[in-house]
Amino acid sequence: MNSYPHRTTLPPESPEFVSRYQILKKLGAGGMGAVFQATDTTLDKLVAVKILLPGLSRENIIRFQQEARTAAKLDHPNIVKVLDFGQTPAGDLFLVMDYVGAQSLEDVQRRSKRLPVEEALPIFIQIAAGLHHAHVNKVLHRDVKPSNIMLCEKTPGNVQLVDFGLA
Repeated sequence: MNSYPHRTTLPPESPEFVSRYQILKKLGAGGMGAVFQATDTTLDKLVAVKILLPGLSRENIIRFQQEARTAAKLDHPNIVKVLDFGQTPAGDLFLVMDYVGAQSLEDVQRRSKRLPVEEALPIFIQIAAGLHHAHVNKVLHRDVKPSNIMLCEKTPGNVQLVDFGLA
């Protein structure tokens, strides 16, 4: 069942989003929605805001909310932190995460095809550490792939997992 029959696309980019998050620019889009760089105007910090495409069933909305609460409890240096989630007045679901200012492993692979072992091993170790933390806390990632592995620019050498099957 379509919860928002009048909407089939993301809302247009606007200067304000849920009053607290000011949208700065679009970072990317996929089959489930789009991710924007934004400023949390209350905390005065950069965040990433993922807005899901409308039309999710009631069951999927409930699942998203449960998974967002679960993911928000994860606190590990190799997992991007979920800060907030909710629904806009128009009914669009959103998820707010730390902004890591990163490129994905997929981006790196596209340029270099194959990473040398001395570069790949630290990435693998950090991914394993993040996944171990999630599993100890009974959370499954469900979508580990190069595009969900971020190589942080703010903290060179740090790797973070994103998109824990939330959207």
